[in-house]
Amino acid sequence: MTLHVRVVTQNHVVNVCDRLVTVTDGSEDEMYKHCVLITEDARVVFSVAGFAGIKGQETTVEWLLHEMLTTCQSGHHGINQHLDDIWKHAQQHIDKFRGRGILWKDLKLGILASGWVGSEQFSCVIDNALERWWTWAAEARPSFKARIRNFAEYGLPAGCAIGYLGHERYALKQRRLRQLLAFYARKEEIEKVVRIAVEVIRSVAREGGRVGVDCDGIRISRDDPGIQVFTYRSSEMYDDVFPDCVVSSSQKCFVSRGLKDIEWETVGGRQVKWLKRGAGRNQH
Repeated sequence: MTLHVRVVTQNHVVNVCDRLVTVTDGSEDEMYKHCVLITEDARVVFSVAGFAGIKGQETTVEWLLHEMLTTCQSGHHGINQHLDDIWKHAQQHIDKFRGRGILWKDLKLGILASGWVGSEQFSCVIDNALERWWTWAAEARPSFKARIRNFAEYGLPAGCAIGYLGHERYALKQRRLRQLLAFYARKEEIEKVVRIAVEVIRSVAREGGRVGVDCDGIRISRDDPGIQVFTYRSSEMYDDVFPDCVVSSSQKCFVSRGLKDIEWETVGGRQVKWLKRGAGRNQH
């Protein structure tokens, strides 16, 4: 019951997700369901719902990281080529698992990319199973679609744009929480936006399951080069590692995994740095 919450305001793009996955033997585990890509023209969070891959072999996030690094090493450092390569090669990733006893209905995959191209917010959904309103089809399609929205073109007529990837129908039941989320998004009170998004995700657990016990959020802002990480855990607050990140520039191509506080060198004419703010449940 993965659920990602994406919030776009005039000056921020925020993504919040849970960490719970069901592995191939039916047991539950925890892992990051998002990663970050920094290119010469963009700063983007990639969120994954649906088929998570096989832990210990290749997860979907690990495939994404490899795909991004390959695009960079091929000499392409703009977001358009990265998105195009992910879209073109996603079916190859899924096809690798078709002969491993995994049912076709379990190979549904949705990838949400959201962030900034220069000073413009955008989102892109790449999927093989999402229908209208981001609901899941019963079976995976034999190909992937890619849909892009540029918020500079569409605007934010409600003052913000809120989207859900995963079990959207559970989130839509939470009317009061969704109203609070929109209220704080319009005021651009980002810590409260993240807190309410976590509560929306945890509401899924009330429908059955453990979704939302542990959650992570990422904020990327218009003029602030800091990428802020929010860590919500069911127990006491503690420092967590940052999500996986790919830097794609003409000067360097690399993947960082499990790093603590770091500051990147200039990428695309700006210094990009990580910020940290951890929070436990009792600090909401």
